[in-house]
Amino acid sequence: MRRHPAPVRLSWRWLVDSPLVVAAWIAVLLGAWSLQRVGGALEDASALKTEADGELARLAAEAAVMQLPLDDDTQSWEREVGPVAVAVQRRGDRLWIASQLPGLGEFGYVARLLPGRAPAAFGVPRSRVVPDLDDAMMRSAVLADDAATLRRDSGVALLYYESGTDLDDFVLLHGRVDRQGEALIEVPGHLWIEPGSTPLVLHCASDVTIVVRGNFYVGRSVRIVGPGRLLIAVVGSEAARPFADRDGNGRRSPNEGGGGAAVAGAPIEGGGNVYFGLRDASTALELAVGVLAVGHLHLRCDTALQGPLVCAADPVELAPDVRLESTGQRLFQPARELVPGYLAGGEPRPGLLAPADHVRARFPDQQPLYLGTSAR
Repeated sequence: MRRHPAPVRLSWRWLVDSPLVVAAWIAVLLGAWSLQRVGGALEDASALKTEADGELARLAAEAAVMQLPLDDDTQSWEREVGPVAVAVQRRGDRLWIASQLPGLGEFGYVARLLPGRAPAAFGVPRSRVVPDLDDAMMRSAVLADDAATLRRDSGVALLYYESGTDLDDFVLLHGRVDRQGEALIEVPGHLWIEPGSTPLVLHCASDVTIVVRGNFYVGRSVRIVGPGRLLIAVVGSEAARPFADRDGNGRRSPNEGGGGAAVAGAPIEGGGNVYFGLRDASTALELAVGVLAVGHLHLRCDTALQGPLVCAADPVELAPDVRLESTGQRLFQPARELVPGYLAGGEPRPGLLAPADHVRARFPDQQPLYLGTSAR
């Protein structure tokens, strides 16, 4: 009988038993790892270069538009900023900018053409300089009854003050503040944020100012979702005047003159005042809004504001050891942004730059940004 050779059986152990084989495997693995690292490093370097090119183009565009004489009738300009050629065209109330890097194509931006700069008080965490509203803008303000996130409430004041209030009361609700594109809302009375176990969540796609002709009563924290900022401007009225409510009863007492004697028939609760914390609802507040008050800030609890705090008067403490903090997280840039409801002063100036693709999505009726020919 013919014998067949026994099959050769290979054990997996030969892959690791020999030091030479192990060294070979290690060399292969290190080589693969090195190639991966090199490939990743090249990708990272490419991404970093693209980012650096974009930043250089943006800085050149910023430098160019800040040098433009925007107070004349010129419609287009060319500027050389280092190695970057910048072309600018004025189209209506916008500036369209193309930055050309040698051999790298164009980077596009757009900026609003502003009539001037906004009040400086909105660019710092705290200010005692209270700017005036623009009466012309106020004539086009949306009234509280037509605003999606405001509800008239005749009983809310009775929960905290025995006699309630003389003016109408409105409650701020969850939701999108600028649902219909509102930038300026007028409340012909008091504005309330009712107490709750969770923050009031407001959505703002753009900046909004709510002008309050009475007082502002805050019972819970406020969180803003979106890029917009919310400013509560508590201005009172000729009849609803502010006073320092030192006993915290919500009524003007004989010794609480404050902002001047009340006129005949004036609301007993006054106007232009702010109350941070309500009776039986005075947990610490974190407010992602800005507040302007022509009267006094009344503190029942620790309060932190992310937006600008504008008030000429000293706070009135209604509880011991309460603190008022302005974090400055949601300030305006007065030199490059407008604040709804407030006048811009000085010479025309460019607003903040935005990437062209983002702006084209928001303003689809505009002509293409990238300039077919150089601006002359």
